[in-house]
Formats: sequence, C-alpha cells, structure tokens
Amino acid sequence: MGRFLNSRAAATAPLSYRPAPAAVPVAEVYDGVAAAAPPGIVQPVRSSLMVSVGLVALCAYLISGYATDLSYRFLGTKPYISMISGVLLFLMFLLSGHALEGLRTTSGKLWLFLMLWMLGATVFSRWKGGSLDVMGSYIYKQHLFVFYIPALALTIGNCRTVLKAIVFGGFVLLLTCIAFGAQDEAGRLILSGNPYLSNPNDLAMELLRAAGFFVFMVRAQSKLARAVGMVGVAGCLYFILKTGSRGAMLSTVVFCVAWILCSDNRIRTMMILVPALLLSLLFIPEQMSHRLTLIVFNPQKTLAGVADEDDSKTLQSQIERERLLKMAVMYSVTNPIFGIGPGQFPDAVWRDGKKQGRHEPSLGTHNTYLQISAECGIPALIAFAGALLASMRSGYKLFRFTLNKPPYRLVNTLALVCFLLTILTSVDIFFHHVAYSSIIALVVGFCVAVELASKRVFDANAAAQGTSTEPGLAF
Repeated sequence: MGRFLNSRAAATAPLSYRPAPAAVPVAEVYDGVAAAAPPGIVQPVRSSLMVSVGLVALCAYLISGYATDLSYRFLGTKPYISMISGVLLFLMFLLSGHALEGLRTTSGKLWLFLMLWMLGATVFSRWKGGSLDVMGSYIYKQHLFVFYIPALALTIGNCRTVLKAIVFGGFVLLLTCIAFGAQDEAGRLILSGNPYLSNPNDLAMELLRAAGFFVFMVRAQSKLARAVGMVGVAGCLYFILKTGSRGAMLSTVVFCVAWILCSDNRIRTMMILVPALLLSLLFIPEQMSHRLTLIVFNPQKTLAGVADEDDSKTLQSQIERERLLKMAVMYSVTNPIFGIGPGQFPDAVWRDGKKQGRHEPSLGTHNTYLQISAECGIPALIAFAGALLASMRSGYKLFRFTLNKPPYRLVNTLALVCFLLTILTSVDIFFHHVAYSSIIALVVGFCVAVELASKRVFDANAAAQGTSTEPGLAF
C-alpha cells in the first residue's frame, strides 16, 4: 500500500445532501449492471471533475506499492506512481469541496482529535526531532486517508470502485507471494527485496486485510466472481499460515468465526472457510504448523526444558514481547497525558537501558494500542480505540438494516466488509505495532466513506418519497 455537498440541507434531511430529481436512478446502488435501480432509489450526489480525478488518484495510490515492488523486480527502477498519485490525491482532496466530509461521523471526529493529540505529543516528546520526522511522513501519507476516502468516494458506486482497486492489489500481492515468496532464517514466508513486507508479521497483516476485502467478491452475484473471491480468501489463509505469525493466525480464526456468524448461509460459509483452513494447515511446512501452536502461558518455565533450537527462539521471542508490553504499560502509566513522543518507544527503551548499564535492542511494543498510549498518551489511545469501535458499530448497524433488502444488496455487502475488517484489524493490532502505517487509516477511512455514502442514499430516497428519513436506522 502507499506507505504509503456544500449545498444546504433539505428540510427533511439530517445531512447536507442535495438529492437529484427522483427520475434519476441509481444503478450503482443495486448489486448488478441493471440499467436502472428499483423504484424510489435516487441519485444523491453528482461528482465534480476534481472528485473524479481525485478518485482515480486514490485508486492509483492504493496499488502504487505493489506496482513499485514489481517495477523494481522486473525493471530495476522506480515508477514514481506513489509520488505522482499522492500529490494529485492531496490536491484534489483540498479542491474537492468535500474535505470535511469525514467529520460528519463519530469515527472522523475521533480521528481528527487523535491527529491533534499526536501533534501535541510531538511538542512534549523526549526527542522532538525524531517525533517530527515520524509525524511529517505519517500525517500526509497515512493518517489523512480517513478523510481522503470519504471526500472522494461520495457514492456507493465510488466506494465499490475503491474496493475493487484494493481487491486488485490483493491479487497482485498473492501472485507476488507465489512468484517471489522466500523464507527467512526461521523458515517463515517473506517477500525479500520488499522494504515493507520483508518481515513475516507485516506480510501476514497485509494478507489478512486482503482476505477481508475479498469477502466482497465472495458475496457477488456472479458465480465466477464468487469463485475467484474464494480462491483469493483461500490463498490469503494459506500464505498467512506460512508466515508463521501467531497473532495473524488468532486474528484469522476470529475473522472466520465472525464471517460465519454474519453469513445468511452459515453452512455454505463454513464449507468454504473450514476446508480452506484445514488444507492450508496440511500443505504448510511442519515447522510452521508447529510454531503456530507453540503458544504457552509460562514461556520462561517451558524454555528451561526445551532442547530444540527453533522452539527455544520462538519461546524467547514470546518472552521478549511480554517484557516489552510491560515496559509499554510502564511508560503509559508514567507519561499518561502526552506519552514519551511519537515513534520514541524503541529509543526510550534503549536509552533507559543504557542508563542502567544494560544493552537493550531497539524494538517496538508489538502492540498498537500500547504503542499509542506509551508514545502519545492515554487520551490518544481512547480516541484511537473509539474510532475503531465507532466504525465497527456503524458497519454492523448498516449491515443489519440492509439485510435481506434487494435494493440495498451492494450496501449490505460493503457494510459486511467494513464490519469484518474492523474486527480483524482490532484483533490483529494486539500483536503488531503499526500505529504510523496506512493499515488502520485505510480501514477506518473506507468504513467512514461507506457510512456517509449509505446515508446519502437513504436520505435522498426518503426525501423523494416525502418522508423524513429511512426508519429504523440511527448511526
């Protein structure tokens, strides 16, 4: 990834949307390529040139990381897609007239508060220069995705376009794993030569997120699209297990259970997911399947009786992570307001260890929640977790509201994707420190865009029918 209605509200609409005449159908709301949507569904907003150009730039930026990786492998050069599309994306975002759309949601407001608090934490950082470097890259390239996507993906059809770009990138990632996947010294799957995915845990996170977006294809009406989507999900599950990431494995299980519980045909979904997981476990190396199950409650006691070198390294890794988590809690408690500074946890561990005569490796927290609380303070953690929970809640309510309503089948599918993505992301970041990457901002931003686009459809439809709003839905 790229590491990468200004009109006045209608009297009956709670948001500032301008419904078009009822004669203009919204084919994009309907799940298919029909020439017109069901009666009563109206076009809630038309995109300007700036928005259209920005949407193209957004989609290009979303796949630019994969394009850059392939360009280096085959051509030995950088295509500069991320730089060009990133600049264009930012400009179109500012000129679109919808830059503040994301603030119409709870998630957007919390995300803005998080950004402001992070900037405040930079002022009080232990090393202001280091935190400024982190924030200077993160805000523009990652954090603002929560506002980029809803400002440029104004309709449900636009949201589908963005999702298709992400799905395309997911398939490129799978093909890259097949063609260029390698093993590190522990036998875990990595993409060597890729600066962002040469770590098996980072690769597992990308694959898990891709699996969440592939749910869109599995729910499609086309049998071919469903088959391709199932292949995509199965491929992600297989490669996730090959990375040997125990955190990603636990997140995968939670993701599969949530998907089954939300499915309108649980038996069929189980028949897809369970065999895919079992087959993946059968085909991955025995070393990886053993590592995935080597999770103990008392690793220090277990380590004393272990003779195998690989098992010893795995248990030592768990011990190290538990120690780092305790240190993150300590920094959070002793620096509860603004933390020790964005990006400063590894440096703080090293410096404090040096003061006590110990040589400490420069490692992260391995937990995003504690990374934020330790580096930016507890208020930042509350805003961060609140944005994820608000996105999860809106996705679930939208999914339940549109369930078994054919005119809103596409909305229902997008809502399910949002709900599952927020669940798997919330669980997975318990085991990785990715506070300043695009992974979380992309998920929250997509959820905000789907929430707002759906509201526009409901409000425009209600206005066309002479009612105040769609009954039974309150975000």
